Amino acid sequence: MRRGRLSRTAGAALLCVCGLIPPACGYSTTRLTTQEYGGKTIAVKPITNATFRRDLSIRLTEEILRQLRARTSFVITSLDRADYVIEGTQYAEEIVAIQRADRTAVQMQFRGRVNVQLTARRTGRDVKQYSVNAAPEYVPPGGESLEGSATESLNRRLAIRIVQGLEAGF
Repeated sequence: MRRGRLSRTAGAALLCVCGLIPPACGYSTTRLTTQEYGGKTIAVKPITNATFRRDLSIRLTEEILRQLRARTSFVITSLDRADYVIEGTQYAEEIVAIQRADRTAVQMQFRGRVNVQLTARRTGRDVKQYSVNAAPEYVPPGGESLEGSATESLNRRLAIRIVQGLEAGF
């Protein structure tokens, strides 16, 4: 009888502690950005690719959608139903960050910029225009590749900054 009460008490205490640990570690279920514009829905037009790199802007558009879902309370919808529309143009270049004396690359940098425009769909009024930049570095042949990790890193960083740009005062 006594043993059953002790295990129930210990179980209840464990549940309380488990419920307190995530908030104490900084975890939260609230969205990182708040709606400053009054609208509830948003659409993302496919980002225009101003580079010769195939699929770069398609990957960025997909990453923006993921970041909007993760970081905002906007509901993502179609272009004809949205309160706001995000559109933009992506630019990118690959440069040598560190090179050997024989001019072979040791480390490369993949620089990217996106000019972003947030528009109120019903009025056509520009709500906000801004640019975001990112420049992940990678190790060429034998290490990381431009097609893999550098491209994904660039698009993830740009998408996060685009979504952060929706916040007032950013």
